[in-house]
Formats: sequence, structure tokens, C-alpha cells
Amino acid sequence: MADKTESAVYTHGHHASVLRSHSWRTALNSAAYILPHLKPDMEILDIGCGPGTITVDLANYVPQGHITGLEMAEGVLPQARALAEEKGVKNIDFVVGDANALSYPDQTFDLVLCHQVLQHVHDPIGILKEMHRVAKVGGIVAARESDYGAFIWYPSMDGLVEWQNMYDRIARNNGGEPNAGRMLHSWARQAGLTDVKCSTSTWCYSMKDEIAWWSDLWAERTLASSFATTAIDAKLATKDDLEKVARVWRKWGEEEDACNISPNSNPETQCEDLRKLEISLTIHENCCHRFGIVRMITGIHHINLLVPEGTLNDATEFYANTLGLTPVPVPHLQVGKIAWFNIGEAGGQQVHIAFGQNEPYSSRHPCFKLGSLEDLQTLQRKIWDHHLRGGKAAPKAVDQPGEENSGAKGVEYPTRFFARDYAGNRLEFTL
Repeated sequence: MADKTESAVYTHGHHASVLRSHSWRTALNSAAYILPHLKPDMEILDIGCGPGTITVDLANYVPQGHITGLEMAEGVLPQARALAEEKGVKNIDFVVGDANALSYPDQTFDLVLCHQVLQHVHDPIGILKEMHRVAKVGGIVAARESDYGAFIWYPSMDGLVEWQNMYDRIARNNGGEPNAGRMLHSWARQAGLTDVKCSTSTWCYSMKDEIAWWSDLWAERTLASSFATTAIDAKLATKDDLEKVARVWRKWGEEEDACNISPNSNPETQCEDLRKLEISLTIHENCCHRFGIVRMITGIHHINLLVPEGTLNDATEFYANTLGLTPVPVPHLQVGKIAWFNIGEAGGQQVHIAFGQNEPYSSRHPCFKLGSLEDLQTLQRKIWDHHLRGGKAAPKAVDQPGEENSGAKGVEYPTRFFARDYAGNRLEFTL
């Protein structure tokens, strides 16, 4: 265990305007890159947990496990504990601690993560080493960091560029690195981690309510948070300078076409015998405009299918064992009531199973896409064999391999086949 304490000053502090932003964060909008790796019995350490919204959210993904939120600022932890109590989350605790010298033995946690922490510390490489130390062999180290130098606004305003430069000066004076996002992969290597890989994602604020929230938040933060205090104390800005920047934030928030894209970097570390680290560099690029309309829907997250009550084990046998989908944890309050399965390795789409009655012989159905004709034929034979074998989880029907499929005919339709699962849900499989 390292023997040192944090020397950098946290640029934002924990003013109400800061906590409004931090309390918006969830596992899905701030740690989605790590969700496919979670298992129900994981032990997790969340470093720099703040008000605990990500921590509490992650606890739902590990109902048989446990998560600890660690935070240097003790004053914010009552809010985190109150949130856990409000949500009924029991597999969680919050502690005061310094990531430079974690009090845990080597190889304690399955997952060690931090969110927007390394940009604010004096020795990010040392902290990555500590995170690595307390992660189990076979575990994961993960981090997500912004890159302030890559923030993008529309419309462009000189005052916002002035704020960006001011923020850079203040953050560096406080001992941090505001452009941490672009450096994470290098820091990982310097921390002794290898096999570093990068991926990207984005936060984007473009809807009216988002813009109003973001601009008001930053206008207030510029004048009232630790950002203002340290700026004036270090003589890096005057009160007039700060008021000017706050006015620009509010003016930008009134623009009809205002849009902000904030880049982040997400490191993922798989700690195998050789202690490898995989870095996911998350640059926020999901703000898409087409013909003046903001594209909000980017795909289908999941489909929901109904099965008789008490048959989740049958659902797992069919959807996991026969179809080859990957079971994933459900919120702990719904364990035994629903089941979720990832489609594909990335887990970007899911099948959700819930209790309910199906309309007999309904034509409503999801359609699953396969990668090749060989895969399609192999899966059809597998489902057909399960149908012939019988059992509580056996599909009620499936197009027989080598015979015509039961769907509509015509050149418009691709190669495909249909089945009905044990609950009668109609399923289509195609190329």
C-alpha cells in the first residue's frame, strides 16, 4: 500500500451547482462501457463516488455481490447513504478514503473504477497503480475522464473559449490535468499496465431543457463554487472576469440552436495473470443533426417478451442454452420476477423476459439477425432438436430444417425461419 495523501485541490468542490450535475449521473449514462462485464456476485470499489448515484445504480447489477463507494470529501457521503436507503439498496457501503493509499489488501475487488477523478489528482499514474493493486487477478480496473480541451459548443462564442482557457489555468494551478481523457491510455502504460485498447462515446446536450440546465449550472458554478474561490485566491481571474463568463454561459443557453459535446475517456482493465489493462477512450460524439432535426433514437435497446409466472428457469434454458444469448443481472428488487439476456458479445441490445399472458398465435414478433447462412441453419437445427426433445422449456413450434418457412413468401423476404418459444412468443431468425 502506498503511503501518501492527495495534494491537488478539487477544482469543482461540492457546491449545490456541482452536486446537481453529479447527481444526474447513472450507471447507464456514465459507466455503460463497464456494464457488459458485470456479474451478479462481483465485489466493486467505486473511487471518488461523490453523491453516490453511479454507485447505487451499479449495486443493482450485482445483487449477490457488494459495492463500496470511497470518497475523500466526507461531507457528501450522507447524501449518498440517504440515496441508497431511499432506493432500498442494501449491498452497499460508503467510506472516507484516499485513492493514493487505499486501505485494502492486494486483490480484494473484482472491479475497481473511478469516474471523473484522475483529472483532479496530482498523481493519476500512482492512483492507477493502487487501483491495480487492489483488483483481483481476473478482475477489472476502469476509469472515465473528460477532456476539457476537446469540448465543443455551437454556436461558438469568444466568452466560452475564454472560460475554457480559464478553466485550464485554474485546474492546472490546482494540481490537476483538465485534458486527462486523451492521456489515459498513456497513464495506464506508465502504471505498468499493457495491452491497452481505446474506444469512444459522448455526452451531448442539445434539447432545450438540457441546454437550460447545463448553462445555468455552469453560470452558477463559475460564480459560487470552489472554481471561483480558487480562481480569485490564485489571482487567475477577477470577480469581474467570472461574472463576464457567467453571463456568456447564460447567453449561450438562450440560443435556439445551442449544443454542447463533452468528451470523456473510459479505461477498462482486465487484470489477468499478466495484469493487462484495456482502456476505452470515450469521446462524446453522439450529437447528430439531420435536416435541422436532432436524431435522438439511435437503435433498439431491448425487446420485452411475456412468459407464464414462475418459468424464468425455462426462459434461461431456451434463451441462454438453446439460442446462445448471455444472461445479465437484473435490478435486485426484481430478481425472480424478470430475466435479461444480451444479444451478441457487446450487449448493445437485449431480450427482456417478464411475466404475463400472450395473445394466442399473435403475429407480433422480434426478428434476430445472424451473421451467416451457416449460422442460421445451425441455429435452426438446434431449435428443432430442442422441439423434438421436448420438456418444459421446449419451443412449441419451429420451421423444420430443409422445409419452406412459415412466413409470407416473395422475393422481398430474405432467407429466414420462424419458431415459437415455450410460452408461445413468435420469433423470426434471418440474415
